[in-house]
Amino acid sequence: MFFSSGSDTPYGHYYLWDPGLVWLHVISDALIALSYLSIPFTLAYFVVKRRDLPFHWMFVCFGIFILAGSSTHAMGVWTLWHADYWLSGSIKAITAIASVITAILLVRLVPHAVALPSPALLRFEIAERSGAEKELSRANAELERRVEARTAELKKLNEDLVLEIGERKRIEQTLRKSEEQLRLAQQASGLGLWDWDPRTDRAVWSDQTFRIFGLEPDNQKLDEARFVALIYPGDRTAVKLAIREALRPGGEFDAEYRMQRQDGQLRWLLSKGRTHCDAAGQPFRMIGLTLDVTERRQAAEDLRRSDERFRLLVDSITDYAIFMLDSAGFVTSWNTGAERLKGYQAQEIIGQHFSCFYCDEDLRKGEPAMALREAAAAGRYEANGWRLRKDGTRFQANAILTALQDEKGALIGFAKITRDLTESRLAEEAVQAAHDELARVVRASTLGALTASIAHEINQPLAAIVNNANAARRILANPESDLEEVQQAVIDIAEAGTRAAEIISHIRSLLKKNAPQKSLLDINQVIREVLALTTGVLKKQHISLRTELRTELPPVLGDRVQLQQVLLNLIMNGIEAMNAILDRPRVLVIRSERRELGLEVAVKDYGTGLDPQHLERIFDTFFTTKASGMGMGLSISRSIIEAHNGRLWASRDPATHGATFHFSLPGMA
Repeated sequence: MFFSSGSDTPYGHYYLWDPGLVWLHVISDALIALSYLSIPFTLAYFVVKRRDLPFHWMFVCFGIFILAGSSTHAMGVWTLWHADYWLSGSIKAITAIASVITAILLVRLVPHAVALPSPALLRFEIAERSGAEKELSRANAELERRVEARTAELKKLNEDLVLEIGERKRIEQTLRKSEEQLRLAQQASGLGLWDWDPRTDRAVWSDQTFRIFGLEPDNQKLDEARFVALIYPGDRTAVKLAIREALRPGGEFDAEYRMQRQDGQLRWLLSKGRTHCDAAGQPFRMIGLTLDVTERRQAAEDLRRSDERFRLLVDSITDYAIFMLDSAGFVTSWNTGAERLKGYQAQEIIGQHFSCFYCDEDLRKGEPAMALREAAAAGRYEANGWRLRKDGTRFQANAILTALQDEKGALIGFAKITRDLTESRLAEEAVQAAHDELARVVRASTLGALTASIAHEINQPLAAIVNNANAARRILANPESDLEEVQQAVIDIAEAGTRAAEIISHIRSLLKKNAPQKSLLDINQVIREVLALTTGVLKKQHISLRTELRTELPPVLGDRVQLQQVLLNLIMNGIEAMNAILDRPRVLVIRSERRELGLEVAVKDYGTGLDPQHLERIFDTFFTTKASGMGMGLSISRSIIEAHNGRLWASRDPATHGATFHFSLPGMA
């Protein structure tokens, strides 16, 4: 057998099995085999990790060769004890083949390996390559920077282009909008635009200009001759002259003329333009506008006629002084009524200050300047007072001063109307005197109805005086008279006399013809004074009196007699309203109450009540529901209360079937 040892002798026999020698070979061959065995694996790991190295296949050949060499040394250890020389030889043969192939390949590889650059050359090339890479990197960075800068520049240019496109679109939209607004403005304002070149005698008209002349817009030739032909014959010469005058540096065309349309309608037009000249002073353009002013001229004519009619109307008024002032108070116009009322002719007073109409005391108070300030601030000022005529006489006047403003709200002057109040004041005083006399007559008639009651009220204290006097005489006739009883009788006589004097004083105050005198009054005291006059009639008519007078009422400013007359009239009306009541108690309630702005007094009766149809008329003069009544009491009572800034009214009371009369008066703090 090829790999069998047969009867061969192992190598250890030739070493005489000398232990030292045997182990020397074993250890040496084993270490060589292990060392050789590690080399191929190390080379294989290196080749795997460095696939970029040139000739890496040569490392594989060396690995196979060394691995085979490692096997021969391993067989050297094996053959010390086993005579497997054929196996050992086969391994050596394989090692020889690997060695020969490796040697051949190595010989062929050497020229190529020699051609590889040296480490120094490699370092130089690496340095050059590194420098080239840095230069390339710098060049690349510079290129990128330039590209970025160019890109940013292109981006900005693109953005600017987008903005410019947007701006152009906006301008175009604005232009279209402006053109539309201009067209609408021309239509709304009636303005027509035109542009004329004097050198070529060509004109361009806007559509509105065509419409003003009654023509349809077209592209036909427009020149001076055609324009002049449209003008009314009587105005053509003046318009031509205006055109010639405007054809100079800085010249302006301004003409108002008539134009007769094709339908025969005559219209007034106003044209204005400005001439533009070149450096030599030659006109090359005139641009302007045209406006139809027919309605304006008509309105101006109507206004002139209206002003004339108004002037004639104002001049025809003789009862009022109507005149105008400028913003400083100087007279600018004067009507016939002012001449009659104040005595000045127009030529005498126009240009004079209106303060000459005021009295010295008003001038010292600064009344004229104050009137101008008030009218300018509020728009209107009205006052009553004494005014002077030219001859120095005084008269009572009512003056109204009205501020005049222009369309911008600026003050341009004042209008003043003065009315003579002398006659009306005399008439008012006569009416007031008649009213006061009528009120006194009504009071007298009311007291006349109370004659029996008043006599009874006076008789009571008089009877007490007589009785007490007789009693005092009898006591003094007795030698053992009691002076204390006499003293008491005298005191009673004095009190009864005082009561009688008070009743007579109240009656006299109601009958006297004194002018009204207002003072602070306690309304409850006024009520008690009136009740003192009606006690007898209340008892005679079997009427129960109930008073509900609140304390701490505010005082009122009034005339005592007039307020007593109102209360007396209301009480007597309540007593008369219960004359026919037989089936229920007769009660008269007098109540005073505090209100937010003063006080209220109510007189309530349990009588026949008020007809709802008469509630609105019972305060009318001469209206009465009594067979013998005059219809003056309630009317005068209401006028008295209203003169005291109060209110008098009536209400129905369904619960008692009666009526209640109320009046309110303002309280004084």
